Amino acid sequence: MKYPISPLDFQRDFAGFVALSHAIYGRRAVTDKAMYQWLFAGNIYNPKGVHLFHIARDKDKVIASDGLLPVPLLIAGKRYLAAWSVKTMTHPDYQRQGIFRAMTEYSLARARELGIHLILGFANSNSYPGYEKFGWDFLLERRAVLRPLDIEASLSR
Repeated sequence: MKYPISPLDFQRDFAGFVALSHAIYGRRAVTDKAMYQWLFAGNIYNPKGVHLFHIARDKDKVIASDGLLPVPLLIAGKRYLAAWSVKTMTHPDYQRQGIFRAMTEYSLARARELGIHLILGFANSNSYPGYEKFGWDFLLERRAVLRPLDIEASLSR
């Protein structure tokens, strides 16, 4: 691939991940380094002690990310290792170049190597078509529900 993919190095790459997050989410970006270290590097279910938070770079610029959070799953009394797919994003300047697919394939290959049996996720409107194209199974459609706590304040916006 034109843009190398590798596990995120929290010392070297985190500032680039923050810049990518701001490019995607603006002020809504979640950029708490300690939280990400806890979620990924400190995840007690990480197989073999390695985290599954990946990035793609264009030279020194982080242009995409894809993370898997390992979790135990109990099915019919048998325990499996699964993972939540999170923080999948590609910088707007690099979209439509196959990076989303490459990142997903890289993450899935690493998950298989580490004994993860199932990937779960809540696809948003940007990623849903991609996962559909990849042949992922969709279990249910997500519905959004809103309950204003102060109807006057909600209506005055």
